Amino acid sequence: MPKETEQKVVLRHTDFWKHILDPKMENLIRKKNRRLKSEDTTIVVSVSARSEHDLTKRFDNTSIDWAVIESQLLAWSELYRTGKKFRLNLSFNYVDVSQSSNASAGRVDKRGSSSTTRQMLAEGAAQLDAEQASSG
Repeated sequence: MPKETEQKVVLRHTDFWKHILDPKMENLIRKKNRRLKSEDTTIVVSVSARSEHDLTKRFDNTSIDWAVIESQLLAWSELYRTGKKFRLNLSFNYVDVSQSSNASAGRVDKRGSSSTTRQMLAEGAAQLDAEQASSG
């Protein structure tokens, strides 16, 4: 899926999600002509203050608990008033349903369904079986 940046959003994050980003994502998924299933969503909230650690949260599917994110932003509100910048990164992770069914059947590894090594092993096994069958 392509990456896209939305800059200088002035809506509340929950409103932006509900009215703009979620419908935009659903439309993009429909256009892909593949069966995609939402796996999880990762959100990273960061502030430009060096002393503060990022908040990283993972949510199942696209069910985001915005209250967790909002509470962190409220905790950092004084930093915002002093001119620090916030960044909210959202990563939506989808899996191709047709590929995941092949992987679960054990036919696909990281090199694809037919690696050269796998073909050579299969040929060697077939040759060995043939030799054993002919020699008895």
